[in-house]
Formats: sequence, structure tokens, C-alpha cells
Amino acid sequence: MDTNTLNRFSFALLNIALAPFLMAQTATITEIEVNQALGKQFKGAMHFVAGKDTVVRAFLDAEITIDPTQTRLAVLRAGAEKFELQAKAYDGPVKIVEFLCPTREDCGRWAEGPYTFTATVNGVVKSTEGTAFDFKTRARLRIMVRPVKSNYGGKIVQVRDSKWKTAWGYLQSVYPVAADAILWDIKDEFDASDANYDLETEPGRAALWEALTSLVPQKCAANPKADGCFELVVGFIPDRPNGNLQGYTYGRPTNIVVASDEDMPATIAHEIAHIYKAGDTYNGGTINCEINPAPDGYNGNDFNDPEKPVACMAGKLAFPTASATLIPADARPYEVNGRGALLDAACWMGSGGKQTDFWVSQEVYANLFNALDPATSNTPSMLKAPSVLSASAPERLLYFSGYLNKAYKVQKDPWYSYLGTDIPVDTTGDIMVRALAADNAVLATQRLTVSFFVLSNPPVSIQNAPFTGVVRFPAAAAKVQIVRRDPADATRMNVLWESAVSSADPELGSVFASATETVDNLQTITWSAKTSSGQNLFYLVEYNSNVDNPASEWLVLAADIQNPSLEEDFSHLPGGVAARIRVTATDGIRAAAAESKSFKVPFKAPEVFIADLAAPTLKLGLDLTLSAEVEDLQDDLIPDAKLIWTSSISGILGKGTDIVAKKLAAGDHVITFTATNSAGLSASQSVKLTVR
Repeated sequence: MDTNTLNRFSFALLNIALAPFLMAQTATITEIEVNQALGKQFKGAMHFVAGKDTVVRAFLDAEITIDPTQTRLAVLRAGAEKFELQAKAYDGPVKIVEFLCPTREDCGRWAEGPYTFTATVNGVVKSTEGTAFDFKTRARLRIMVRPVKSNYGGKIVQVRDSKWKTAWGYLQSVYPVAADAILWDIKDEFDASDANYDLETEPGRAALWEALTSLVPQKCAANPKADGCFELVVGFIPDRPNGNLQGYTYGRPTNIVVASDEDMPATIAHEIAHIYKAGDTYNGGTINCEINPAPDGYNGNDFNDPEKPVACMAGKLAFPTASATLIPADARPYEVNGRGALLDAACWMGSGGKQTDFWVSQEVYANLFNALDPATSNTPSMLKAPSVLSASAPERLLYFSGYLNKAYKVQKDPWYSYLGTDIPVDTTGDIMVRALAADNAVLATQRLTVSFFVLSNPPVSIQNAPFTGVVRFPAAAAKVQIVRRDPADATRMNVLWESAVSSADPELGSVFASATETVDNLQTITWSAKTSSGQNLFYLVEYNSNVDNPASEWLVLAADIQNPSLEEDFSHLPGGVAARIRVTATDGIRAAAAESKSFKVPFKAPEVFIADLAAPTLKLGLDLTLSAEVEDLQDDLIPDAKLIWTSSISGILGKGTDIVAKKLAAGDHVITFTATNSAGLSASQSVKLTVR
């Protein structure tokens, strides 16, 4: 056989040998999955959130080696330009191909609207055309965050680390909210070292809940979405009260969470979800079988009637190493910009597992998606705000709060009258606050909703139930009452408490008269006040960093204090060029306010935190997921253009808090994340990575 014949024969044999391998490089795309937290949603729902980080996955009928030159994802949003994504880099054959945004801007921040996805894998094409992937806007969650200097039976303890500062990243992953819709607004430490806040006692825990709740402006009780309001408050305490209490809430808006717990981020998600009617899924918890059933065989109290026992029979299984409902792997739980696809997980409405065990269940995710509908989310459920009407001119309103015990005795807090344009619609019920004229004519009423059961882990029954709200307060009001319908005569209302309305508002003056042109560090804020009624006065102190900017908001520094002075450290407050202090004085019903002159407060740099890398080394050619979090006193959100990732070898890697860096050069990299706020001040953090 001559050489040419031998070569042709050898080449033919090679083709025959390689034929099965070459054919295996293509496969049918069986499914295109769009995943923001769960690939398989409750009852086949298509709940997609505009602005939320998203992974698109192409499922194949066989494992193949991916050819990047023939693999891509085309994304089309109605009325917008089409964009394409590259596949994730793999170092071997795969049966699932994933497509992630290098940066949020590269995907148009997943803006609201219907999407069509066309996947091409090694030249094989499949489209979702005909299936509606409609990304919808959900409500934001603006959360006031306060570390708490806590009292445990006389032992004073402070929060010991800073893990709580970045815990919102988990909330962002497991809640149906946009990447920029969780505003984690960290404030200064709250001093609850006084014996009144003893966390080893039920009254002390209630007092802390009430004190943190009072730091939200009173107008927010009528409309939590109003400017300057917070939908939620999270207070971080250092350790578990009584050695076992992981967290608790008496209802909207405040949640208390133990900062030192290993599964603290899951506890935050857990406690907040209670406000939106999600029940516990651990044995012995407060269970809501209608929304998110606990495993069969678990017993607890009925969420909707905590005095009744309940057990669900919905066929739910328990997670093997936690007291929680199982989230099976075939629900396809997925952590975008994190661990990626997860295996079996535990619902974080359970208890007793590790942080890495917990994820969001299909039922809870669906419930939160509906609860966070912007059209209705200002009135979730527990201690919910009344329906409101917007008025063109301000009207006089009355913010009320206090406690009602099981014997229907009232413990009243200081109440504050104010002018507002969010007018609560009158409501009636078995227990009400009402304003009356001098002739006892009823001018306004507002129903009270109280619960003698605390949604805590574990749940507990309480003797004193908190209440809070807003009622109309017409000028003709001569007295206010709390009344209860007579159980024996439905036409009769028994008066539980009442007070006459004084004839004039308190008088205020000399607010922070000692303020200099620039104010910084620890200062004593003082003011003068008097009232013609002779009653004791209570004070609310607020700070605004720039009163010349209509968008600048008032921050509550202290509430219900009785001395006409307050020590405040301005080095912990947002900087501004036209800052002011406002003091409101109340005699318990009628209130008046006065402001200081304007002064300057130095601007502060942001704080940045880079998430731990999956490993200190990376194989050449693979993708690197980078994630960071930013906190800034001046800016709720710093735009992506001011959030820069750089490499000491590869230069600029991308912009935004979460990016996917591709094709890093070999070598020892120093990866740096830099954030620059609106004041032009920057902060950076770096990590080391070796690419081999």
C-alpha cells in the first residue's frame, strides 16, 4: 500500500472513530428556565420581578462540551433593543447551560415588561416565543436598621461584630424584590441599656419593640410609603433572650433579630415574612396552613387564631436536619450571583438548621410576590395601616399608641397631633379610638387591632398587646377616648380610657441655639418649651441633613423623652450643607414643633464589603462571580457608574455591586471594589485571587 493510500485509509479510520464523539457535541434543548430564586414556582406560577438578578438556564437531553462560539442567549424585551449573553464558562461536559449578566447594566437592569428568550447551544436553537415571561415591578422595602445596646437581666451587652450590616444581601436573594429595592438604612446604635428594656422579661422585650417603632415618623402609621417613611425596622440584639429566643415581632413595622446567630440572615427573612402572613414551619410554631403549610405531623398554634391548636395535612415533608418544610431540589432553588443551583433546602420559616440549609419555599415566595404588589403593599396585615385618602390641603391628625391588656386596661403612650395630607378613612370595630366634640358627638373613629400572641421563635403569649395608628383629629375635638363594644349589648360602647383635649398647643423656642456654622462630633441639643395646660411634656427630636432640598427627609433621633435636651453624635449622621434640628412637644394629645437655624455637618465616606470568594484560586478561562455591598449615610443608593471593580492585572472588570468577570489573565490578582458617593467621597476594599 502506497503512502497516499495509507494516509487516506488512516484518515477514514480516524473519522469513523471520532464520529460518535463529534455527534455528541450537539444536543436538543429540552427546556429554557428563567430563575430568580426558584426555577419551579408554586402551582406553575410565572412570578418574575423587574430589576431582580436573573439566570436563564438551557436544559439539554445529553451532556456535551460547550463551544462558546456557537452558544449564546438572545433576550428581547418588548419595545427595547435585543441583547445577547454569553454562556457561563465550563471546564467539562454539561447538561445545563447557564447565562448570567456580566453586570446589571448589560441586561438593562431587567426592566419591566414581557421577555422572549432564544437560546443557542452549539448551534441548536430553542425559543420561548409564545410563553409569557412578564417581569413586574414589586414594592421596595425601606428598612431602618439599628444595632441595640441591650440589657439582659442587668448585664449590658453590645452587638459584637458587623455581619448584620450586610445581612440584607440574603434578603435580596430570597425575596421577590429588585436588586435596588431593599434600602438597608443603617442608623446609630440604639441605647436600650435601661432596666425598662430588660430582654429577659416580656415587658422589656415589648418596650424595646415599642421604642424602635417610635423611631419611625408618626405620619408613617397612616401611609408607610410616604416620603421619609420606613416600611420596616430591624433591631439587632447581641444574644438570645432566655437563651432560646431567636427573634420576635409584635407586628408591623418592627422586627427584633439576634445578631450573633449563625443563621441570622434567614431569621431576618423569617421575621419580616410574618408581617406578610407567612406562618412558621417548625414543630410547635405559629402555623398558617392556608399560605405555607408546615410538614405533616407537625403541631402548633393557628396563625389566624393563636389560641387554637393546628396541624396541616398538605403532604409536606420535613427537611432531615432542621425543623422546617423541605424545599426539594426539583423546585430548582438557585442563588443568583452566589452559590448557583442548590440541592434540597429547608424553608427559612422553619428553625434549627444552618444558614446554608435555608432558602425560600414556593408557597412563601408566591405569597410575598402578591403581598408586595405596589398597589396594595402599604397595608400588609399585622397592625396594618388604615386606608387613606390624599388631601390637597393638610388636615389635623392624631397619632396614637399604647398597650391594652387582657382585662382591657389601657396603658397610653404620649400621643402627637400633626398636620398631614394622608387622611385615614374612618373605621369601626369592637375596640376603637375616637374623637368627640364638646356635646359628645363622635367626630372620627379608628378601629384598634391587637394580638396577645407574639410571633417569635419560639412563639409566646403576652399579657399586654401593643396598638398604634392614626385617627382624624378635627379642630372641634374636645376629648378623645378608647372604647370597647359591650359584649352583652352591641349597641353600647364602654369607655376604657378618655382625656380632655387642652385648649392650646405647647409653645417651643430656642431649638439648638448653640449650633455653630459647622456641627460635628458629640453635641448637646437643647430647647425651651411650656404649655398652658400645666401637663408634663414629651418630646420628639428629628434631624434633616439638607432642608433646602425638598427630597431630604427627617430622621427621628429620639422619641417620647421628657427632658428638654438630647446628646447626639453628629459624626454618625448624614452630612449636609443646610442641616436642621426639629423638636416636637406634646402634652399627650396636642403637639407643636419648632426648628433650629441651619448649619453644616461634614459628609461621610461610604462603607464597602466584598463577599468572600468561592475559592482563593481560579482556573484560567473560567468565570469569576464578584459581589459587594455598600452602605452610605448620604445616599440611599449609589449608581452603578460609581461602583467600580478593578484588577491589578486585568484593569477595570465591571461596574455595580454584582458582576461576572470573564477571561481573567493568569497571575496573582488584587481585586478591588471602590464606591464613590454623591459627596465625592470614596471607600475601597480588596481581596486576593490567583488565576492558574
